Amino acid sequence: MLSEPLFGYKVPYQLMTGKKLPGIGTLEQSAALCALMFYHQLVDMLSFLERENITREVQSFVVLRDKVPLWKPLSATGLPNPGWRHLGAVLFWRQLFSMIDPKRVAILAPPGDLAYLTNTTMDNSHEWAFGDMDFHLLEFRNENRDLAGSPQPLPYGNVLDGSLKDIAAYSRTSVLCSRPWTHLALNEGSFLKSYGTYEYFERGAPSVIHDITRLLAHYGSPFPNDSLGPQPCMQASMPFVHSFTYTGIFPFANHANFDKMLPHLEELDCRFAPDPGSGILDDRQRVGRAELQDCWQELFTAYQDICSALETGRGAYPRLKKFICGDSRVTGISDDLEHLFTPLCLPEWAELKPGEFHRLVSPSSPPEPSHRWTDDENE
Repeated sequence: MLSEPLFGYKVPYQLMTGKKLPGIGTLEQSAALCALMFYHQLVDMLSFLERENITREVQSFVVLRDKVPLWKPLSATGLPNPGWRHLGAVLFWRQLFSMIDPKRVAILAPPGDLAYLTNTTMDNSHEWAFGDMDFHLLEFRNENRDLAGSPQPLPYGNVLDGSLKDIAAYSRTSVLCSRPWTHLALNEGSFLKSYGTYEYFERGAPSVIHDITRLLAHYGSPFPNDSLGPQPCMQASMPFVHSFTYTGIFPFANHANFDKMLPHLEELDCRFAPDPGSGILDDRQRVGRAELQDCWQELFTAYQDICSALETGRGAYPRLKKFICGDSRVTGISDDLEHLFTPLCLPEWAELKPGEFHRLVSPSSPPEPSHRWTDDENE
């Protein structure tokens, strides 16, 4: 049976081991309170799906994480390592994928929580500068039926009966690496507040995009067991992802740099400007002390960098077949963007729709990835 509810959540440590968590004095002191907080909701949902015999009908799964200061006290608990949160995320996805094989997973969460839910690192040292970046949305899709996995039985055994070094054994159980995803989409919201700080361009936004880039580029290596805790997913990769969509409101040009992703993508879709109907630029509180001239300059620089990388005649990134600029219809900048994208003209690229560029000639298409997905990937 599950243990007694603690602050509204049940902690399943006894279900799996029958023991206290190693190195932890009491439940009240343990980060299991945080790391395994979703467990009882997940078990209830999966029990319902199994009881109604509809586990195979689930095509989409969404995680909503509210913004609460639940992780802040961890440093004061005397815990040897905050990696318990990452272990909790591993167990969460392991339990989920042991019963269902969704074609779409989405996570809406504060940046820090998104990092632990995906077992990635995040530099939060400048988080204070991004006051209006409350939530990030990360979406995964598997659009290739031939790559579908299948739910596997979950032998819990002594999953928690050991030290945190055992997390590495579950590297491919991170949501990033545990399924054959073919498409990723990341929406990081607004960067506006940060433009009001001194030398804003040196502020590193709290973001999972850097680790996603490492995984897509297949050059990730395990991170040291530093203050961020072990990051097991960096021992894996995402060999099937071929398309990436990025959305943000005025991200810095050095942040929206996808050069290391491009060799591995077939499609890149970007949007850096706010929706004209949002009214965000007329909201003094949202704009704060930002100079809008700086914001637009960063937007054009980001697109210029992408355009230069794909410019006809360079032969770079031959795998990329499609580039979408989601801002081409924005009144006031469409003409400037059209001029900026002129280098993507014939003979190599063609704009088939406003802001949608297709490669007509590929100078030297690389072979497709030889990696094949098997059900053993998430073992």
